[in-house]
Amino acid sequence: MIERTNPVIRLFRNLKIYGNQRQVESLVARLEQLVDDGWSRAHSEEGYLRQLDREGYYIFSRQPTPTLQGVALFLEVTSYGMWVGNIVPEREQLCSDEYNAILVNFFWRFIDPAASELKLHTELSSPWKRLRRRMRRARRSGPVSLYRRLSHKQNPSARPARCRPEWAPRAF
Repeated sequence: MIERTNPVIRLFRNLKIYGNQRQVESLVARLEQLVDDGWSRAHSEEGYLRQLDREGYYIFSRQPTPTLQGVALFLEVTSYGMWVGNIVPEREQLCSDEYNAILVNFFWRFIDPAASELKLHTELSSPWKRLRRRMRRARRSGPVSLYRRLSHKQNPSARPARCRPEWAPRAF
């Protein structure tokens, strides 16, 4: 008997941090003390967002190096605490592997130690999604549209070649 397996796709991971407003402010202050190795809090970018009436964002940026591009990591305040709303690259678009690597690195180096000190609960999502019931619909619409729906509606053909899935159409 042939065993059927459900295919798996890669996703952009989510990071949630649970706590009240005072705990969130304490966490951000502690993160500002902990960050090193090219990372720093981007007060000027936060001020720019406040001028646009965008309250509730804390931004940490990493300076570019010869091997890594600069990025800005956005922490967004929510009703339950905060979450990483986005990681914005300086030059090239990030594929899911690069995005996840930056997020996990920032989490283990800075957020996890600070959250542990403050006794805050954190939740880092899985980078994988199993396709089960959705596979029936995918047969009708094809793998590219299924991938777009499940991976934050990103267009795989627009991604850099190093990040493009093997089956994704080539952009001309």
